[in-house]
Amino acid sequence: MFAYRIISSVLIVVLAAGSVAAQEISSDRLIWQKMAAALHPGTSVQVRLKDRSRIRGMIVTSSDESFVIKPATRIAVQPVSVDFSNVESIEPWREGMPPGVKVLLGVGTGVGLTMLVAFIALAAAWD
Repeated sequence: MFAYRIISSVLIVVLAAGSVAAQEISSDRLIWQKMAAALHPGTSVQVRLKDRSRIRGMIVTSSDESFVIKPATRIAVQPVSVDFSNVESIEPWREGMPPGVKVLLGVGTGVGLTMLVAFIALAAAWD
């Protein structure tokens, strides 16, 4: 008789813990669902998934269960559908300058500085 009480007590605790975890998952899902619904298509976001991977890109569409994001990669890839239950966080993301612009800016600055030093040296040599 005592063994039945222990087994039933353990089962009650396990079932209660499972229902609390399920409620937490559904509340997280609702939070991310509301946030994604508030973001307009074309908004750049960074999504961190529960497996610790992340996706940076633009939101394409959003539904009740998931949203579609077009990853910002150098090589074009297909849009990815992400289920709200897999989302750990969604943050707005603003992409910086493309690498090509940074290179051209550095080259332009270097050429301009070199020309300035050369003109100063020529002006000093003529005096």
